[in-house]
Amino acid sequence: MNEDIQTETDLRGPGVQFPPPLIAFLVFGVSYAIGHYFPQSSTGGIIAFTYLGYMLMALSLYIAVDGTVRLNRAKTNVKPNQPTTSIVETGVYRFTRNPLYLSLGILQLGLGLVLDRLTIVIGSIVFFIVVRQVAVLKEEAYLEKKFGESYLAYRERVRRWI
Repeated sequence: MNEDIQTETDLRGPGVQFPPPLIAFLVFGVSYAIGHYFPQSSTGGIIAFTYLGYMLMALSLYIAVDGTVRLNRAKTNVKPNQPTTSIVETGVYRFTRNPLYLSLGILQLGLGLVLDRLTIVIGSIVFFIVVRQVAVLKEEAYLEKKFGESYLAYRERVRRWI
């Protein structure tokens, strides 16, 4: 695509209207509330799962920080409702095309294990399904239109999640 020509799509971004962190917060809140009224263990009382939950939460933090730092270094927008200026392929972006969303889902999974709530663990799966529909598919279409072959090549090399 000619970099001198900016279309309306370039200026408005991928058109994500509902912020994925808000989706994560809402899914967590609903799954926590359901778990409060219908408690089901996610770990069966096995303490190793609690430690796994803490490790997942730490991994989530690492992924989120690295992903954000990489976007900032590339001087592209972090917010999904703003235009993307470049495709980032370093750091966690070598392994996943959506590290910030992945980190939110992993965080919820970790919290579900630490809090021992099956509904929160299931909520992490719901989060991935919802964020795919609300944000990821729009972003992918936008990036393909804006960056063409370079995005398609990146998409072939790197998985959506992990």
